[in-house]
Amino acid sequence: MIGGLTIFPFRANWSSPITLKSTFATNVKRESIPGSITRDCARDYGQRSIKFNILPFDDLRRTWDAFREVNPPGTILGIPLWCEEGIYLSADAPIGATTLSVSSVNFIDWRNEGVLWKFDDSAYEGIQIEGISGTTITLSSALQSAFKAGDEVLPLIRGFQIDDYAEEFQSYETSVIELTFVEDLAHAAAPSIPGTLNAATYLGLPVLPLIAEWSEAPKMNIGQGTHIVSQGLNRQAFATLRQYVRQRISHRIGCDGRRNRATIWQFFHDRCGRWQRFWLPGFKNELLLSADVGANDTTLQLKNFSAFSSRFNHSGEIRRAIFITCNDQWWIRQVINLSGGTNRATIDADIGTALPVSMTKIGLLPLVQFATDDIEIECQSPLVATATLTFTELEHEYAGVITTGTASGTFEGMELATT
Repeated sequence: MIGGLTIFPFRANWSSPITLKSTFATNVKRESIPGSITRDCARDYGQRSIKFNILPFDDLRRTWDAFREVNPPGTILGIPLWCEEGIYLSADAPIGATTLSVSSVNFIDWRNEGVLWKFDDSAYEGIQIEGISGTTITLSSALQSAFKAGDEVLPLIRGFQIDDYAEEFQSYETSVIELTFVEDLAHAAAPSIPGTLNAATYLGLPVLPLIAEWSEAPKMNIGQGTHIVSQGLNRQAFATLRQYVRQRISHRIGCDGRRNRATIWQFFHDRCGRWQRFWLPGFKNELLLSADVGANDTTLQLKNFSAFSSRFNHSGEIRRAIFITCNDQWWIRQVINLSGGTNRATIDADIGTALPVSMTKIGLLPLVQFATDDIEIECQSPLVATATLTFTELEHEYAGVITTGTASGTFEGMELATT
């Protein structure tokens, strides 16, 4: 039992997705002409929130009516993270038990608190977690109630409803109620996620671990950074603030399973929102091959050599890194010059395996940061979720990052794994 904490006693309804969000508060001090941003971080950890619906009816609706009166918005409550449904006791837990045997613990953000929830919704109990080993959870204090194998085990956040409770009546006896609970900052902490997460790196910087999925079209906005310095009749004069175009890229990623979701959740928190830079795997086939690539080749013959060469010569080192995919493998290389022969660009190392034109895609590898200080993951079910991510290219930081080196790996679904 967690002393002094009221557990929110209503089960989420999956008729609408459950939305998870985490937000870092930062103070933007200034943006300099080169495009670098100086910020102060006002919070060490992301503040979590969860949005879901409940569907109380008959006597449960009257229970809700009583609950809302004594727990108005702003009351600190223990909120079960219903997005993690499906984790259950694999053995009975009697009164006085100090350990729990559970079906799974990996890729779940526990943060030292949870809730046991009876299968028939008849009872629940908050728990404080002292440690996790294998599939055994050790509790900080003994259970006050008995639970059976099959009863649910969920992580918990301490949060409060910041808006009014929004209730929509479906009938005299049934309501749909939308709830958004925001984590109490006094209990915010770093993610605590058991299980091994993939972490590809290139030139000392991480690579976004999941690639775009196409249920919604990726988007890219191109700008150069201009400032209106004067205006006349039907005329405007602009000063250019950046030498190169800046890309703002947004796309969706699909999280197929808890590991995918934990991977992107941890990656965002490790970057402290838009605090740190990383590489973004390309989703465009920008270097179009016109010939197969041999295992020992260090040049790429391109159909669009002319268009790429003018772009490469203009940008210098800015977009030299390329992301190559074929079947279930990926490689990162650099285009180092355009003197590899007719319509050939030279790369810094061979691929080590033959690449057929028909199955190979090559995109540029932008250096980016998250464009916002929050991440939102929409869970369609406990194991299926999507996240929409937006990135800003750091076009003036390539020179300080680009050195020599390569990277490679394989795909596990939409996730990058290292070799």
